[in-house]
Amino acid sequence: MTMRRGFNLLFFGLALWMGVAFVQADNSPPTNAGFIGVIFSRGKDADFPVVDYVAAQSSAALAGIIKGDSITAINGVTTRKMSAVEARHALEGDIGGTVELTIPREGGKEDKVSVVRKSLLDTYMPAINAGDVRAEVTLGYFYEHGPASVIDPAKAFYWYQKAADSGNAAGERSLGTLYFYGTGVKQSDKDAFAWFYPAAMQDEGRAEYYLGLFYQNGRAVERNEQTAYYWYDRSARQGIANAEWNLAYAYEKGLGVKANTEEALKWYQKAQASLPDNAKLKQHIAILSLKAFVENPDTNSLDTALVMTLFGRYLMLFFYFLAGLYVVGGAILFYFSFRAVETSVGILVALGWLVFQLEGQAVAFMALIVLGASLTASTFFVVTCFFSAVPLIASSFGPNRRRIWKASAASWQVLFQYGLGAYVMIFVLLLGYDKIYLWATHAALPGQPTEVLIDKAKHGSVWLAFACVALALPLAEEVLFRGYLFEALKRYLPDAPVVILTAFGFAFVHFQGIYFAPLFGFGLVQGWVRLKTGSLRLPVLLHVLNNGLFLAMAS
Repeated sequence: MTMRRGFNLLFFGLALWMGVAFVQADNSPPTNAGFIGVIFSRGKDADFPVVDYVAAQSSAALAGIIKGDSITAINGVTTRKMSAVEARHALEGDIGGTVELTIPREGGKEDKVSVVRKSLLDTYMPAINAGDVRAEVTLGYFYEHGPASVIDPAKAFYWYQKAADSGNAAGERSLGTLYFYGTGVKQSDKDAFAWFYPAAMQDEGRAEYYLGLFYQNGRAVERNEQTAYYWYDRSARQGIANAEWNLAYAYEKGLGVKANTEEALKWYQKAQASLPDNAKLKQHIAILSLKAFVENPDTNSLDTALVMTLFGRYLMLFFYFLAGLYVVGGAILFYFSFRAVETSVGILVALGWLVFQLEGQAVAFMALIVLGASLTASTFFVVTCFFSAVPLIASSFGPNRRRIWKASAASWQVLFQYGLGAYVMIFVLLLGYDKIYLWATHAALPGQPTEVLIDKAKHGSVWLAFACVALALPLAEEVLFRGYLFEALKRYLPDAPVVILTAFGFAFVHFQGIYFAPLFGFGLVQGWVRLKTGSLRLPVLLHVLNNGLFLAMAS
């Protein structure tokens, strides 16, 4: 039994050795792997794959197919939704079989070209013998990524090496990729970098992407985020999706470049055009588009459908909670405001209206997301007016309208003098602030953040923009700051602190950074007019005129 088992093992080992030797000796591809010698490319906006390369003396070249031909159908199947790789796979089949390509020509005509498939070496060796280095790269590519019956990493390395030794950028990059992943050769970051670098110096986009990875992660070189950003930027501008993704991440996190949410979002969206089904990328875009809109609603829009697809359940719960607080809080504020017929509202009610106005903006924002509306600056602006401004204005009427809107005891001549004086002070304030900013920063004062927003609203609907910008917002702000807050604070403080505190609150809720000072100054002037005239009417008129002029001049 032992001797018999030994013979069996010896026989099995001999057969295995012979089989391996036979496979190694057979350098020709299996007979079922047929090719025609065409490589496709397809731009992001192209309708069909386009012939990017035709191997010399291949069956495709002999059939008259040339670089630049669009292929609209393969064997009668439209290529409209095919990627370049899918179209290449559709060409492959048995040696000796035929494939029919449909090529559009001028005048609406079409050519149907029938091409015979050949073996891999028969397809590309004539071009290689004619000195076509790209044929060497293509042959290496098929040995690396082709049909399973053809794949041979050692042969891929051989042909990539030949192309790389000729200085071909694609060959250098492909050889670097083999070293990077350890495919058909021992993994070596040092050798991979050594081949990626000369390819990148020839503007080979994928090689530039890999150099970005090396510098980002400190592989084979010292970690350097600025250099990683440099290579990602070069690669991304050539449309390499992974580089676009990594460049977006660099902008998002401030890696090697100043953090910029809008730039990050732009590059994430470019990457998504090439990777439309990537769930992680969609989530990144949804979160970042929300952040970009919150940071700058003037120039950014929000894809609410995408946000709801990813986070709909949580956003709905939060919206219902916020809307409930808004409705209940508003009802309570209306109740106590309407009770204050003879005397001013209390400080808690006045502060409640301030919180209510801010909450109204949040409810407007959430409502547009939940309803799936197109969330642009103009729509957000209009809906915000409705939720935060209209209730405030409505609260100033009813039982206490005579107290809030009482006329001034001063004559119209005195009121005119106050109004003219207020405008002179506002003009001097803005002009002085502009000069001080120029002196301090050696740069012109940027436009107000709301200028773009107001301009969009104006071009969408002039009357709607006027109703929001020049009427609803000034009315609501004056009722809140020179009405409720002004009256409530006067019960506890002297006139000067009242004017200062209401002006500070007015400037603060605008959230406009470098414009805090002029907004604070405008609030001081409005508070002074309110104090001198004893009425809310002139401050409202001045505010309406100011916003109306600003709307007219916005560009």
